[in-house]
Amino acid sequence: MAEVSNLKLKFANLERQKMETEHRLRISQVEIDHLTKSMQTTQRQVQMQQHGQVPSIDQTGEIEQLRMAVQQLLNANEEKNMQIDTLRSLVVEQQMRGGGGKYPVGANGSELTDSVTGQLPRSVSGYDDVVDFDINQQLRKLLTEDTPGDFMPASSSYPEGFYYGVQQQQPLRMAQTTRM
Repeated sequence: MAEVSNLKLKFANLERQKMETEHRLRISQVEIDHLTKSMQTTQRQVQMQQHGQVPSIDQTGEIEQLRMAVQQLLNANEEKNMQIDTLRSLVVEQQMRGGGGKYPVGANGSELTDSVTGQLPRSVSGYDDVVDFDINQQLRKLLTEDTPGDFMPASSSYPEGFYYGVQQQQPLRMAQTTRM
């Protein structure tokens, strides 16, 4: 009987060791699966960066800066459009009051005529046979009339680098337009 009892104890001990070993094996397998997935993810990221599919941190920052610059330009453009609309309405209002038969005058003292045809824009003159008003050309004219000492406000539609580049290119543009 003692021998049977001794064998039962050994059997119980071996059974417990077997269960502990199986438990450790399951834990190890879960850890191996987790590490394998992690390694595969890391390898994919490295491959994508090598092939240029995923932007690096520097590119992401640069893209974000460009997005912010574009947003600022859009906001500044909207402000300029509102200012232009306000000025147009003031010019029309002044003309309706009877501005003495003279052409409306801009903020810098120059007439608001088309620089190519010398005629008032349709919105100011009220005549349908006048050449269409080119807002882009008028904006370019206003931007190139600024003196080099003037600084554009922070809400300008030009980033500072572009503004100073325009200042430096201004004599060249004037020379080109006088040749035509």
